[in-house]
Amino acid sequence: FQAEDGIRDVERSRGLGDVYKRQLECNATRANNTGRGTDIFYVESDTTTLTIDMTPASFSFTNITQDYHPTLIFLVNVTNTGQGASYFTEVNISKPSGWETNVTTISCGNISTGSNCVNYIHVNVTGNSSASNYTINSTVYWTNLDSSSSQANDTSYVNISSNPILNVTPANITDTIHEGENQTFYIILNSTGNENITNINITSSGFPSEWNVTFSQDTISSLSSGSWENISVVISVPEGYSNDTYSGAFNVNTTNYQNTTIEVNITVPASESWSINQTSCNGVVMKNETGTLCEILVENTGNQILNFSLSPSGWDNYCLLYTSPSPRDLSTSRMPSSA
Repeated sequence: FQAEDGIRDVERSRGLGDVYKRQLECNATRANNTGRGTDIFYVESDTTTLTIDMTPASFSFTNITQDYHPTLIFLVNVTNTGQGASYFTEVNISKPSGWETNVTTISCGNISTGSNCVNYIHVNVTGNSSASNYTINSTVYWTNLDSSSSQANDTSYVNISSNPILNVTPANITDTIHEGENQTFYIILNSTGNENITNINITSSGFPSEWNVTFSQDTISSLSSGSWENISVVISVPEGYSNDTYSGAFNVNTTNYQNTTIEVNITVPASESWSINQTSCNGVVMKNETGTLCEILVENTGNQILNFSLSPSGWDNYCLLYTSPSPRDLSTSRMPSSA
């Protein structure tokens, strides 16, 4: 038997591996009889080489929030660049914990030399992904003709920058508080970015100095990404305070996000409330006796000047009534005032 070099085909003859076509010529002689025959056989490498390429090679994001978490699309291309076929070819995808992908394993089957296997993968970034440089790894595994195993890998990078965001609601407050009363308001602090909000301070400004403004808490050392806090604020208006519309503000300041101001407008309405300590006088009065029968206290509990007129009745036939102070008409200023 003689194995001749033959001529290598321009195209691969079997479709698997870098196959060389050889011509085998056989010459036989027996009993003065000769014979000659030829046949074709093929040669391919015991092992091969695959390359894997993920594109794009990197992503960068500066605007990741709780609501915005994009889907990344990668092209995964496996190419047989070796001298033989790959068998049972499979691609495995690894991703950061918590991220989701449409596929973690891709089956490419058998890949002949010079051929490739192309697939797209979708990777979903989670909304609470903190600032870091993440990796998406793709690894291709295959079996060679000699039953040995080989692998190759490629990596794409996802760079996520810090993006702290603090949403403060409401943006403004308009309400009414009567003199002598208080009202409770609420401020919602919502950390919607991908980083904690640090050193939050809440203050008030612009309100009349006689008013009392109290926060349920006015400092928060750290508000975790994705969490929120409800702050209650009580505004107390002193009794008898003048009717008008007053303006102030709630200020929310942090060390790693922009400061926020909530404008507050409070209307104190007019109030003409008043009180009297008694509505009748009872006592024994002797003939020709003079003196104080009783003292009546009239108190202005509102925020308006009130005019009063004393009109006793039922005494005219028995005695002469005097009042102090004189005359019987009097006025009281805003609270606190009494007569």
